[in-house]
Amino acid sequence: MVVPRGQQVAAKIIQPEQDPSWQLASVMEYISATQKYRVKDDDPAEGQFAPEYLVPAKNVIWLSEASNIITHKGGEVLAMYPDCTIFYKATVVAEPPTRVDKYQLFFDGEATGQVRPVDRCYVFPWMP
Repeated sequence: MVVPRGQQVAAKIIQPEQDPSWQLASVMEYISATQKYRVKDDDPAEGQFAPEYLVPAKNVIWLSEASNIITHKGGEVLAMYPDCTIFYKATVVAEPPTRVDKYQLFFDGEATGQVRPVDRCYVFPWMP
């Protein structure tokens, strides 16, 4: 299934000499000949100068589809860290009781052990 133009996705961005990262982006177009998406970084700090990337289709997760999959307590997910546009690995502490509630997550490497609420639309199953 091709993700329509304008839809928000998690895109795995791979750049030379940098660790890959999952970033919030919007689809600009799908190029069927190469099976790649042209996506634009959705970081509001970038404004009109937000970078664009060509990303293989296998490295694009359509958030409106992926967020329909419920991950239960103890499950591993990728989730957008609060107040940023990068997705990190986390463990589900509590799943949302309703569709409008948030996941309660513990992000890997979080030194304080703090559990953070994250909107379900920014949480999807971990794919190593």
